[in-house]
Amino acid sequence: MSVFVAKRHRIVTVPNLFLVSVFVALIIGLIPTVNRINSQGYYGMPINLNAPRFSLHDANGTAFTPDDLLGRYTFVVFGFINCENVCHNYVGLLELISRNVSGDNAQFVYMAMDVERDTPYELRQYFDSRGENFVSLNARSLATMQSVASRFNAGYRVAKPADSVDYTIEHPSRLYLVDPEGVIRIVYTGAFLEYKEIIKDLNNLSHQQNLTKNGAFNET
Repeated sequence: MSVFVAKRHRIVTVPNLFLVSVFVALIIGLIPTVNRINSQGYYGMPINLNAPRFSLHDANGTAFTPDDLLGRYTFVVFGFINCENVCHNYVGLLELISRNVSGDNAQFVYMAMDVERDTPYELRQYFDSRGENFVSLNARSLATMQSVASRFNAGYRVAKPADSVDYTIEHPSRLYLVDPEGVIRIVYTGAFLEYKEIIKDLNNLSHQQNLTKNGAFNET
């Protein structure tokens, strides 16, 4: 029996203009479409790598390490609040997943790349309403967070024009699914992802591992 069961909700449609722009972008190939069902039956790209070591702090100052990934499925994404679009797309995607699965054996970890502007206060303002299973992490320095991102193969750089005090961050669009044993099992790429397909991946993994609601293994 699947651990993650999709709930039924009324879907609110977005403006027609946006739908048209997405449709056109798909036709001309501007939106990556690599996340199709692959030969192994997954929507994302299956891998099998231990989550790298790191030591960060959540928005309340509590230490967070890979040990906190154990015991349940975890989605990990790198982003920053001042991102123009893709970071917010990913947070919205995670919120959809959270709202459409039953059980409490999944968590959603956001690693803040903008250590200067994404303060603990800003992170609490952005995430507190999304649920207790959302965790936002920050580092003491930019170098520390860049090092963590590189270990996840999600390296990024701060782009600051010489004649401006403002800056942006250049980064890849990746979402990582870590299993309850701390192993990265699936990587998703691209700005637009289907949350229902990701839920199917969760069910496939949980079925393989016979995961119960309490995070233990159970005979079928």
